[in-house]
Amino acid sequence: MPGSSKRIGSGRAAACLLLAGALPAGAVCINEVLYDPAGADAGREWVELHHAGTQPVDLAGWRLEAGNGARPGDWRAQWEGRPGDRIVPGGFFLIAGELAEVPADARAPLALQNGPDGVRLRSALGTVADCVGWGDLEYAEYYETRPAPRVPAGSSLARTADGVDSDDNAADFRPAARCTPGQPNAPALLLLLEEVRVEPPVLDGCHPGLLRVTIANGGTRPLALDDLRWEIAAPLLRVRPAGERLGELAPGETRALSWELEVEGAGGAGSLRVAVQGPSGAGGVADILVRAGAGDVLISEIQYEPRPGECEWVELWNRSGESVDLGGWGLRDASGRTTIVVGPAPIEPGRCRVAVESEAAFTAVFPRAAEFVLARRGAWPALNNSVDAERGYADEVVLIDADGLAVDYARYMPGGLDGRGVSLERWVEGGRLVDPCALIPCPASAGATPGEPPEMRSGLSGEGGALAPEPLLFFPDRPGAPRYCRIALSPAAAGPARVTADVFGLDGRRVATLVAGARAGGPLLLSWDGTSAGGDQLPTGLYLIRALWRTSSPAAERSLVRSVALVRD
Repeated sequence: MPGSSKRIGSGRAAACLLLAGALPAGAVCINEVLYDPAGADAGREWVELHHAGTQPVDLAGWRLEAGNGARPGDWRAQWEGRPGDRIVPGGFFLIAGELAEVPADARAPLALQNGPDGVRLRSALGTVADCVGWGDLEYAEYYETRPAPRVPAGSSLARTADGVDSDDNAADFRPAARCTPGQPNAPALLLLLEEVRVEPPVLDGCHPGLLRVTIANGGTRPLALDDLRWEIAAPLLRVRPAGERLGELAPGETRALSWELEVEGAGGAGSLRVAVQGPSGAGGVADILVRAGAGDVLISEIQYEPRPGECEWVELWNRSGESVDLGGWGLRDASGRTTIVVGPAPIEPGRCRVAVESEAAFTAVFPRAAEFVLARRGAWPALNNSVDAERGYADEVVLIDADGLAVDYARYMPGGLDGRGVSLERWVEGGRLVDPCALIPCPASAGATPGEPPEMRSGLSGEGGALAPEPLLFFPDRPGAPRYCRIALSPAAAGPARVTADVFGLDGRRVATLVAGARAGGPLLLSWDGTSAGGDQLPTGLYLIRALWRTSSPAAERSLVRSVALVRD
């Protein structure tokens, strides 16, 4: 607006008024301000100037000042231009603190306040060239017409259109989560890679593998997504488009795109690169690490719903033949809350360590497992007890190594046999992970076995009764193979008891009843042919047999659980 003067609100001072001899509005202006960096502010703040005029401007003698909006007339010098400082037409000049990781044109000990406050730019003649204020300011000297909004930590206050100054801070500035120091705030074409991730965290075949990429249009024109050129390099994986209809991406809009992933070969850890290019070279590149198949350290047991007064915990098991230092490793839940193991934290071959929510609460219940507890820092990944309708499961626990690579994960849905002090275990037999997808309610009478390696867990013998299915893997349709699973029950007490035995799916749904309330004074022998209560053939899968004993004198109840695999030909 050449020839015009700044419009300011009524107030006790008017320091932002353009005086005679000042440069026209829009020539050199404050274009973007980072006054509240994420984390500590000191040394990391910056102010960007932009020149919308037609001739270069010598900035020697120009000054940047910070205003304290709490009282009138409180302006403090932040930077003064030196000989050689200049800004070209259409260019940017960045003034930054010493610790700001940006390509600055000048470094200065900036001390900007988080609001309500302001900054102003004075020309070499001492006249105010521009003024920007933010927050609920009382004094009009700190802003033009209306103050701009305050922004959250880590976001900048940026002009909506570079160099366009209507003399109204509220209209001219917007919060910008993506800071652009020394670059245009809103170019015509700007394609941003917001996030690149792989689902599930480890590609193990339990859930469909997906590459999810979130992109954003940071420009002022719509982007035709069908015109984008993608390059995805993943040596371990076969990548296929998910067949989505793309259409256009409006300015300011974000979109999540996905590709199907299939593991090739034996799997392992490797890199995945995503590169996208749009019109006029707009685009981006992202590199992440991915794992196909679980690593050497597994999540072996999860206590997500402890009894009152107890705490949540996660057990880790080293199935390799070498010691592994867990220092710097992390556990994360579905919300992203992460706790980090403090090292050194060795886990020996075949042994377990336990990360606990509260060491005092854990050791009070499991004193013999105290030696296996891991020191940690950061928020505990609070584990949900009920299914999240959007996710389709209650929660997930992800194990991350010191490089940030997911090593293992487990997703769970509460069933009728776990919870209320009964943990969930991975299906491990003979030191081998039989099925990475399966989580089984702990069969031990205590309901949980933290610190005990999976192959050492019996839970089926000794005092308190026994439940012994045979065989544990049976083929009801295969000629010459066992067509029935024979289940031996040993009562929990020497005297008479009422015994109930049911078959459950892994989702906790009862599918068959073998015996209901039968009176038993000694061992029972039952059988199951793989059919449901209605006589229908049940599909291939892992099933759980629960035996429940009830005695009246003395009044007591005891239950045991054992897994059985059924295979249909």
